[in-house]
Amino acid sequence: MKVAGERGCGEKARRHSAIFTMIFMVGGCRNPISSEVHVALSPEPFVVSTKIEAKPDSNSAALEPNAMMGRGLFEQRSSNSCLFCHGGNGKGGLVNTGVDLSRPTTWKVYLALGGKAAYQSDRKTFVARMKIATTALIRDGAILHNAQFKEPWFNWNAPSMTPYKNQMLGLGGSASQHWMSLFEDVGMTPTIAAEAAWIHLGMLDSQGILAPRGK
Repeated sequence: MKVAGERGCGEKARRHSAIFTMIFMVGGCRNPISSEVHVALSPEPFVVSTKIEAKPDSNSAALEPNAMMGRGLFEQRSSNSCLFCHGGNGKGGLVNTGVDLSRPTTWKVYLALGGKAAYQSDRKTFVARMKIATTALIRDGAILHNAQFKEPWFNWNAPSMTPYKNQMLGLGGSASQHWMSLFEDVGMTPTIAAEAAWIHLGMLDSQGILAPRGK
């Protein structure tokens, strides 16, 4: 990871230890000896710890998605960011068509999977499928998702169901692309980023839909 003024600090951190901590906040890359990597992600600093462990019998790192990683991605400041469209708490964004992310029962995927009846019938399967569909949407953006997502359990013809609006760029937006590029050297991929965003969506969920207990 290259940050102005301190070249190669990410490489030094990886050489220092197979396990290190990335702290997401405003600032440059500092203190490689203690394996702390500071990256500018938003104008307002907040601290997020992400443990990265080396894969067994491999020199590469296995990056695991988590809620704070998802938050860093979500809260990018840009006119095509998640925050701009949906708002800091998942609602009240600056785009009128931005879905209320705090209420998963209003999401298109909830309709496409059969709504309340299907959710109550088999919550575990319902939420697992919600994750598959939603992370695909985040990863690919609306245009590709509308054209390519063809899982048999996803009903595009469900009552009140309409295609996703093209404004939903997902990780194709410039803010998300920039954020991911900052972590390429530690193994960031669109799939990992989308799964991190999904975890953050669970933090925004005010209905308790995304983390149901039992069946």
